[in-house]
Amino acid sequence: MELNNNEKKRLNDDLKKIEKNLVSDPHNSKFLYEKGVILEKLGNYHSAYTAYSMAHTYDPDMVMASDKMIVIEPKLDEIRKNEYKSLGEFLDREKKSEKSLVRPSSYGHSKKSLLSDYTIENYRGYNKPKRPNFDRRFYRVRRRRLRSLIYIIIIIAIIGIAIWYMFPATTFVETGLPNGAQWTISYGQGSITTYSIATTTLKSITVYLFRFNGAYVYATGAVTALGEYCSTTILGVFNSGTTVNLHYTCFNDSI
Repeated sequence: MELNNNEKKRLNDDLKKIEKNLVSDPHNSKFLYEKGVILEKLGNYHSAYTAYSMAHTYDPDMVMASDKMIVIEPKLDEIRKNEYKSLGEFLDREKKSEKSLVRPSSYGHSKKSLLSDYTIENYRGYNKPKRPNFDRRFYRVRRRRLRSLIYIIIIIAIIGIAIWYMFPATTFVETGLPNGAQWTISYGQGSITTYSIATTTLKSITVYLFRFNGAYVYATGAVTALGEYCSTTILGVFNSGTTVNLHYTCFNDSI
């Protein structure tokens, strides 16, 4: 779409502002991308491609710049073809004019040599900006994510080990109760009291105190099972991370 004079003036003013910002911050990928958008609107596709390429170089995660480069490439190829065609027609005219002259001038010969060198360089692609390596960018992002996942796993493992050492488990092992009887341990410190229940089929209760290492008071309750009354130490003290053995003494409560 053809731009009118007002639109061209506005775009040129915006371009000057961005170029001023790039003087103080030449590696700002956002400014480079905006510069490429303006140049593309003005029809300067080669400079726009260069601006997008620099923006992608300084910020490989800027997908918009790489997408713009892919869109512009066919336009650049068409422009090059037209340039080569016009240049070829010019060279043909130069050859015809030289043949008509008996003695070609040194100026015409040098100009022809320079034009031929320019054509060869462009055909070889010396001035064509390189496309970004998308495969390399993909693997770089995947390596970053894998590194982050490894760091998270290490941190979780360290926290788990710290909790294991700070809050060790205490196991209460019971003997003396008839099979199937239910028994209770109440433990804690101060106003914090917790209850754990087990049966003699389990024979033990594992207690995790989510408080620091230390000595804690525990209490056992009397048990009635199969017509027998069973009792053991009502109060006691245990150290976290140890094994506490409990023995119930049972007798017939009907006597």
